[in-house]
Amino acid sequence: MLSSSPFHALLRSRGRLFSKSLYAANTRSFTSSFYTKKQFVLIAHDYTDPEALTRRSAVRQAHLSRTKEMKEKGLVHFGGALLSSNTKIEKMNGSLMVFEAETEEDVRALIETDPYVTGKVWERWNIFPFKMAFK
Repeated sequence: MLSSSPFHALLRSRGRLFSKSLYAANTRSFTSSFYTKKQFVLIAHDYTDPEALTRRSAVRQAHLSRTKEMKEKGLVHFGGALLSSNTKIEKMNGSLMVFEAETEEDVRALIETDPYVTGKVWERWNIFPFKMAFK
């Protein structure tokens, strides 16, 4: 049975709505056919040597400025520092970021030129495919 909403009445009057199921199927294929980018989550771990936090502090502003530019371009959704859980003082020891890109290689290229990589803050990192369920 078709809905009696004004929207559906308008579509019926123009001959564009034949059934709810056809309308729903066309809506789903329309939205997914234009969206090609995927989401990826980065989990990066800092070096653990005594100078690691000093290096992080030295390049932090450059990293944040670059990340802000990437966010404005729609390449990054959000991110933040990972903190030590076994100390009374919060100590940054890694990062988490959610990227949007066509491929994992695109994300890897962005990460490899990040000030935290070139400044020897991130020792190792992993990229995982991700699908955001809510914000």
